[in-house]
Amino acid sequence: MPITSPATTPQIPEGWRPNVVSTFDPDDQIPEALIITCTSRAGEIEGDAPRVLVPYVKTDAAADFIAEGAPIPVTAGAYDQVAIDTHKVSVLSTFAREVLEQPQAATRIVNSMRRSIVRKADQAFLSNASGPAGLLTTAGIVAGGDIGGSVGPDIYALYDAIAAIENDGGQATNLLMNPLDWAKLARIPMGTGSNVSLLADAHNGAERILGGLPVTVHPSVTVGKAIVIDKSEVVSAYGQLHLDRSDHAFFANDAIAIRATWRIGWAAVRPSRIVKLTVAAD
Repeated sequence: MPITSPATTPQIPEGWRPNVVSTFDPDDQIPEALIITCTSRAGEIEGDAPRVLVPYVKTDAAADFIAEGAPIPVTAGAYDQVAIDTHKVSVLSTFAREVLEQPQAATRIVNSMRRSIVRKADQAFLSNASGPAGLLTTAGIVAGGDIGGSVGPDIYALYDAIAAIENDGGQATNLLMNPLDWAKLARIPMGTGSNVSLLADAHNGAERILGGLPVTVHPSVTVGKAIVIDKSEVVSAYGQLHLDRSDHAFFANDAIAIRATWRIGWAAVRPSRIVKLTVAAD
């Protein structure tokens, strides 16, 4: 029988294709993925093309002082929701049976496929143009100032970014930048003519903390850009990383197929609590 394309199940009753399987379950298979480290998880999700509706409080109900015995007036906050559309990242490879019989070959191959899935997911999370937009391309994020540079080197723009998020009612939690830009910052001298780094010393590398924030260096962050986020304002839904093996799909070739899939989605609830900075050139 020829191999055909898999069918989706849009006509199957909802009970046979549940969108949200469970919520807030930890995913320890790929803890380094940015969607795990830089978002607040709203659900675990599987299906053909599912969507999660995440409720959030847009404006808090106003509190006030009330005289003893006086009736407390009713005040209402503003409540809203954000829709998270999810998409499946996948990779499929085939290997001769003899290859997988080599010691540790299967483990190395699976680890490679896991890295490939995470790499693609990270790229989309940061730079996806739309559906959903990556953090660097999300409409409404705040444009911050410059950090680093050889003329008047400083990191004060980072403190301004943190303050902007806090002034909006948030809490800055993560700073992301390209590894090449982190190297630029590590070369900022203590003063003019000094060969002592502001962030490191001759014997120890610069600790990846800046302005009190953990720094994540990632090649998918555009060179020359950095981003400060409040991870509680970036919600996500993702399922388990599925790693599957088939000894039958390529039976005639005496080959084995290995497949990795991961369904993910995210949305910035309050883009005003995301600040994009420029890392100035040396």
